[in-house]
Amino acid sequence: YMAYNADLVLSLLTQKERESIRFDRAKKNIHVYSLYTANSVELERSNVSMRKILDKKKYPIDADIAVYGDKIRLASLGKEVVGVVIENKALANSLKSILKLCWDSTKSKRGTDK
Repeated sequence: YMAYNADLVLSLLTQKERESIRFDRAKKNIHVYSLYTANSVELERSNVSMRKILDKKKYPIDADIAVYGDKIRLASLGKEVVGVVIENKALANSLKSILKLCWDSTKSKRGTDK
């Protein structure tokens, strides 16, 4: 599960870097459920990625938050990028439950669950 600001991610990563990440996830059959905000773009769904766009004004996200396995990745996005990875099963399971709750109870801002 992930939550992020798509505009900030798109400004930090090149198209080639984003394609490489998507290719690696698909190759490893890693499925991702993403909640994201954006001003200028609605991201497409892929074979391994489900996405829901959130109302940016109501739910501002200025970070990249991800849970995978027993790890949590937190990164601030913007002028200064700062990140940390926390490896702790209890914290990862708890944050995953919170993000899953958000996913399950959220309809995409534009009415489609992508």
